[in-house]
Order: sequence, then C-alpha cells, then structure tokens
Amino acid sequence: MMKAKQEARRRQHQWVAIGILMLLALWATGCKTYVQDLDITQERLDAATPPLDGSHMLVQSFISQHPNLCEIELLPAVYQTPGQGTLTVCLQGIGPNTTPLVRQCIDVTSIAHNVPLRLAFLPQKDSAGKAYKLVLEGSPGVRVGFWYSSVDAYGNGELLLDGQVSGDLRFSTHYRYDLAAMGHDIGKGLRQSGWLFIPFSLLLLLPGYVLWYSLGLAKPNDPIANLAMCLAISLGLIPIALLWSTVVGLRWDRISCVAALIVLALCAATRLLRTKFSDLVPWTTERNRPTALLTGVLFALTLLVRFVQIRNLIVPAWVDSPQHALITQLFVLYGQVPQSYEPLLPIKDFVYHFGFHADTALFHWLSGLAIPQAMLILGQILNAVSMLMAYLVTWRLVQRKLSAITAALIVGLVSYMPAYYVSWGRYTQLTGMLLLPAAMVTALDWLETQKRDYRLLLMAGLIQSGLFLTHVRVTVFAICFLSAFMLCESIGQLRARNKDALLELWSRAGLCILATLCISAPWLVRMITHLHVFLPDPTTLSTHVVPSSSSPYGLLFITRNRELMSLAAIGGLCGLLKRKKESIWILAWCMLVALLTYPRLVGLLAANLLNPSAAVIALFLPMAIWGGQAVACIWDSIQPILSALLRKVGAQRNTTILLRSILAVLLLGTALWNGWGIIQIINPITVLATHEDWQAMDWIEDNTPPNALFLINARHWQYGIYTGTDGGYWIAPLTGRRTLLPTLPYAYGSPDYVQRVNEMARIVAETKDVNELSFQTLLAQEKVTHIYIGAKGGPLTPKMFLGNARYRPVYNSGAVWIFEVVR
Repeated sequence: MMKAKQEARRRQHQWVAIGILMLLALWATGCKTYVQDLDITQERLDAATPPLDGSHMLVQSFISQHPNLCEIELLPAVYQTPGQGTLTVCLQGIGPNTTPLVRQCIDVTSIAHNVPLRLAFLPQKDSAGKAYKLVLEGSPGVRVGFWYSSVDAYGNGELLLDGQVSGDLRFSTHYRYDLAAMGHDIGKGLRQSGWLFIPFSLLLLLPGYVLWYSLGLAKPNDPIANLAMCLAISLGLIPIALLWSTVVGLRWDRISCVAALIVLALCAATRLLRTKFSDLVPWTTERNRPTALLTGVLFALTLLVRFVQIRNLIVPAWVDSPQHALITQLFVLYGQVPQSYEPLLPIKDFVYHFGFHADTALFHWLSGLAIPQAMLILGQILNAVSMLMAYLVTWRLVQRKLSAITAALIVGLVSYMPAYYVSWGRYTQLTGMLLLPAAMVTALDWLETQKRDYRLLLMAGLIQSGLFLTHVRVTVFAICFLSAFMLCESIGQLRARNKDALLELWSRAGLCILATLCISAPWLVRMITHLHVFLPDPTTLSTHVVPSSSSPYGLLFITRNRELMSLAAIGGLCGLLKRKKESIWILAWCMLVALLTYPRLVGLLAANLLNPSAAVIALFLPMAIWGGQAVACIWDSIQPILSALLRKVGAQRNTTILLRSILAVLLLGTALWNGWGIIQIINPITVLATHEDWQAMDWIEDNTPPNALFLINARHWQYGIYTGTDGGYWIAPLTGRRTLLPTLPYAYGSPDYVQRVNEMARIVAETKDVNELSFQTLLAQEKVTHIYIGAKGGPLTPKMFLGNARYRPVYNSGAVWIFEVVR
C-alpha cells in the first residue's frame, strides 16, 4: 500500500514537472502574447482633402469593434512635396470627457504620397463598442492631405471637413488580440456552439464506428488510428449512401436523417453493452495512454486554433464558397443527388463531386444551422481532423508513434496548409485530403495482408469510392500512390523471381479496382455519359488571361514551407539511406504527381487531370510524413546524449520518463508557438461578405419581392469565368433572390448561356458611366430591379448612382448601398 502511494506521488511530481517545463518552453520561444488584427476598414476613396496647412481641420468619428485598439492607418495625399512643418493627430473619446487619449506630432517630411501612415499608440483596453473621433491638423507650410470618400462609406461615423459633413476618410483601425481576448472568444463560442459537438459526433463518428468495429477491423493497440478510420469511413459512407438512395428513389430530409442516426446510435450502444465497453479499453491502457493524451491535447489545440481563425467571418470566404452553398441547397431541396442545377441555375447536367456537400446537408439538418454557417463550422472541424489522418498514414508507413504524432503536429499547427484552405473556401479538396490517407492505408492493408481478408477489400472499396465521389483530383493522387506502390513491389517481386506473389499482388489490385467501380458505378456512368461537361467550348474561354493556378511558386514557398521542406528532405534521405521501401513509395508517388502536373516536361500532352496549384497545396501530406520520420531520426541520434547527461546529474532510475517528458515538452512547445502564429491565417482579400452585408441580406428578404433581380459587382476571375467582388455574390444563397451574375457553376452551362453571362458580367466590370447605352440596355433587357454595392465594393460605386433619376437609393448602411432601378 505504501509503495502504491509513493508511486502515485512520484507520478504527480512528474506531471507537475512536465507542466513547469511546458511553461518554460513557451516562455523561452519568445512568442508574443498578442497579434495585431484588423478592427475597422473603410477602403473607398474618390477625393483628397485640401492640404492641412493650418487653415483646415479633419475630424473622423468611428466606433471601435474590439478591445485593445492600438493603431490607426490613413492614406496621405501629398501635393507635389510634403512641405515643411508638423501634422498633429489627436484621438479622443466622444462624450462628456473629451480629454485627448493619444496625441502625436509627425514631421511631414517623413510622409510619402499614397504610402499608408500608421499611427501606433498604447492599447485602449476598454475600446470595444466605444465611440472615438480622430482629429487631424497641420501647421503652416504642410502640403499633405488625406484620401477620403465623398459619399457615405462608413455607417458608424462621419468625416467633418472644417465642420461640414464630407463623407468618410479612407482609414482602418487595428487592435491587439491577446490571450485574454482569445479566452473570451473560446468561452463565448463554447457557450453558444458547444452543443454542436453532439450532431458532429453523430454524423462523423457513428457510421464509421458501427461498421469498423462490427467488421472486427479495429487495431487493438492504437485508439488514435481507430478514431481516424471511423471518421474517414463516415465521410466516405455519406456520399455513397446518398448516391445509392438516389438510384432506388429514396429522398432524405431532417426526419429521415435523424431516424437513421438514432438507429446507428442504438447499434453502437448495443455493441458497447454487449462487449462491456471493450472498444474503449485501448484508450486507458498504460501503453497507449501517453500517445492518446498527447495527441488528444494537440487535436484540442488544433480545433481551438481553427475556430479562433474564423472568429470574424460571417460567411465562408472567397468565390468557391457561394457555389458550395448553392450545391448544398440542391441536396437539401431534392433530398438526394440532384440531376441538374435547376431550379437554382438553368443547367441540366450535375456532375460535380459532391461528398462535402452531402456532409454539409446532413450537418445542416442535424444542427439546424443555416447552410453557410454549417459549411463554415463543419469545414473547420474537418480541417482540424486532418491532423488525425496524417497520424494514421504516418503510423502505417513509418511504424513509429513519434513520427505519427509529429506528422499530426505539422498538419495541425505548423504547416500553413491545409489551414489556409479556409481563405479559399477549398472545402471539397480538404475533404478529399482527409479521405486520401485512409484510402492509402486501407489499400495497403488489403494488398499486403498474408491471407486474403475480404473485409479489408470491402473497406478499401468503400473508402476509395467515397474519395472518388468527394474529389476527382485527390482521387488521382490516390491512384498515383497505388501506382507507385505497385511499381515498386512489382520490381521487387520480379527481382526475386516470385511470379506467384506478383500474380497475387496484381489480382488483389484488380479486385480493389473492381470493388471501387462497383460501389461508385452510378456516378461513374453519369460522368461518362456527361463527358462533354468537362470539355468546355474553347470559344467561351478567354485566351489572353493566364490562370492564376499556372503559377504556384508563391504557394510552394508559402510561410514555413521552406523549413518543412528541409525537414522532409532529411526524413526522406534518412529513409532512403536505410532502404526503407515506404520512403521509396513516397518518392515515387511525388514524382508521378509531378509528372501528371507537368506532363510536357517529358513530351506528353497535357491531360488537365491536375493543375499545379492543386498539387502544391496538397504537399503538406508527404511533407508531414517525411517530417515525422526526420524527427524520429533526429531524436534517435540525440537520445543517447541526453541519457548520458541525465545519468551524470544523478537521474538513474527515471531516465526514460525524463526523456519522454522532454520530448513531450518540445512537441507541445512547438504546438503552442506555431499555433499562436497561424490564428491570423484568413487573408482579408478573400473575405467578400461582412457583417454589414449580412444585415443587408435581412433587409432584402423583408423588403424585396421573391422575383427581384439584382445587378452586382463583377470582375474577370480566371479561365474566362467572371465572379462577384463583394457581398452581393452571396445574395442568391442567402436570400433566394436572383443575381445577374450567378455563382461559379454557371460555367458548366451551354456555350450560349456561358457566353451570355460573360458578356453581361464584362459590361458591368468595364462600366465607367452608368448612363452608357450598353449598361442601360443591359438593365432593360434583363429587367434588373435592384443594384447592390457591398462593403468590399468593386467597379460600381455608390457615387455613380447618387443624384441620378434612374436610380433610387432604398438602403444605405454606409458600407452597403442598394438602389432600385426606376422604370
């Protein structure tokens, strides 16, 4: 009894020591306890104020949205030269006490034309919701003014030029986002959305758990791998279930979805009771506990970081997201895989991979969230889950828990990919990249097992089919990996002159392909019969614009990629020197993907199976695998040195525990440091809709007829396709009203339809005067009822319509303007 108490006390002391070491490691990294984030932005401008030469004064009022306001940015306009003298900037509150909070004098010779002028000051802790005014004055001789919008562009304040209301300055404010603010956001999020863990668990754990454990395929010594497989199976089963229910004519809705999950929950509960919860025992065994605990902490940190990243998003970002919302609406509308885009778009053939949209539709039914919010939340959950999939495939290939944990850490909290996917709304490729590791693992399990286990064949076929239904290009990645494996193994068998083993290998591969084709047959038939959709008419495409995806070098060397590529090179080299066949597979895999991405390098015709950007942003997976292998190799090299040092200082009995503690501290310190560094990963340029746009959508729903047609800002994007530039692009998914420029799937329409939409969008994008005949003809022919100018703006500005009898302003929040077309 005494020994047991001493052992328990010793373990408590060890955990206290580990905690202290973790805090010391975080402090030693020099990581800042805050980041500077955007608070308010007003980017419209059409005029410059007179020089502040002592005869003019500017006063801009605003309301800060966050605590710790710490910086204001203005855009100066220099009249030939900045002149001589000083510029006085004063920030003060609005109210009874007008004592200046900040006062700065700036030598105007340091100001340059159109170079942002940043005014930094100590954080104002209580700035959230507080009204301020910024006062700017100059001394005689100053030749500097500031750009502004002569039309109301900011709803919570105004610009006074010499006491007269004159619009709004072009300005932005920034605040310090610190640990206290993050803790507040996390607590608020848990209170408001913590219950979403229930529908998420039902959706992404129950189907996989029931099938994986009922087939008896669970790995007894790795609960993390089992969890990852359950998640992958669920993600693969959902689109397969919707595909085959469509074939037999069944329709899904909220009631049938809940009923199906209740049945699965009963099956899961029955199994747990029948087995006396033995499926959960591996989580608590002494052998698995350290790995499960460390990986669980890393996953929790990743999940928190992913949700902190979207704290300021009202809807998903960039131009891909509205089309994903539209496709999800089709699934909700039909309750099955749609045959066409009608009635939302006049496009007859639906052949877009739909795994993520099926997942989102079910999550929408279970949670009751609006589709954009369901998509945003589910997307971040899947983004966090990607680290578990990296663990799964690394453990299978490298067979080292340290390598698997490191790979999970890299994908979750170090690499910018896939975290940056949220800036693009690249949810379909993200879901495909989740299924890819499981597809690799299940295929290897089937191909490498000594005796044929047809349960493994079924699982491999299901995951491969789910991947095919989720993302075609990621399916090509999987084919490249299996091709690399088959090539390497075939060469080995040929050298060993083992024809029977070679025949068995290829027969198993054939069965795997056959199972995949059978499960996904209805979708494969539809794709083949609608092949013309993937071969658009060249006359509808722009020939003078180079697609952005043809220049992926900036993505290749995105933040931290150089370091990760160096680490991966060490891991790959270590594996090759040790003649590990798994390293050869990965190398051959990357080479095959590169070959399909750039087939002309070897004289082959481009097949358009992969574009460079899609391949580059998927590199995080092989880099994580090799990075995990590198860390294991490095640790193996320094572990004897650390052991010797520990023994010298008298740690004879606890050397192994201390070494593991040091390793855990290093991994967690890396997680904390890098995780804090990527909480600002959202690119402001990719945010189309703001809170002001969201409020305008409510007005549209309440004050416009269902058949209203909105003209929105447009620009050319790529491949001859036009896209929206502001929140107007979300009008159709959020309100059901039509817009003259549809979402991206319009490019799958008939050549005449695509050309017509492109011509209308081109007119909007090139319009300089809204009284032009082409613009007026467009409004009349299409019977446009309203014009929407969002907070982000575009080629059309409010000033172009104000004072014109043809347009009547019916809504104005400062940032968002809606005009009614007067007939």
